[in-house]
Amino acid sequence: MKKFVEQYDIRMSPDRIRMATQFRKEHLREFYRYKVIAIERYLIARLEEEKYNNDFDKASKIDKILSSIIGIADSTDFIKIEESIAYDNEREFQRVVFEINTTNIELARFGIDLENDTFNIIKAIENQINS
Repeated sequence: MKKFVEQYDIRMSPDRIRMATQFRKEHLREFYRYKVIAIERYLIARLEEEKYNNDFDKASKIDKILSSIIGIADSTDFIKIEESIAYDNEREFQRVVFEINTTNIELARFGIDLENDTFNIIKAIENQINS
C-alpha cells in the first residue's frame, strides 16, 4: 500500500478542493494503469512465446499471473481517499490522504507489488515462471 498526502488551504472553495482531489486521483490511477499495461503486454508476448514452444506448464503460470493483474488499476478499491482537517502554524488545511492498493491477494502470491519499478516486477514474474 502506498500513501500520498496533499494539503489544501481551507479557504479554497470546496468545489476546487474536490476538483483537485479528483484530478490527483485520476492522475495516480493513470500512472499505475500505464505500468499495468506494460506488464500485461510483456506477459501476453511471453504467453505467445511459450505456446509457440509448446511449454504449456510455463504458459499456464503466465496465464495465472496475467489474469491476476488484469484490471487491478480499474478496481473500485484501488484508490481510497480520506479527508480531514489539519492545522499547521495556526492555519487550517484540508488534508487529503490517497491510499493506493498496489497489490492484491493474487498478486502478492506471485510476489508482485505495483509499488516496485516495472523492471523489478518483470524480474519477479520471470522468477515465478521459471520456478
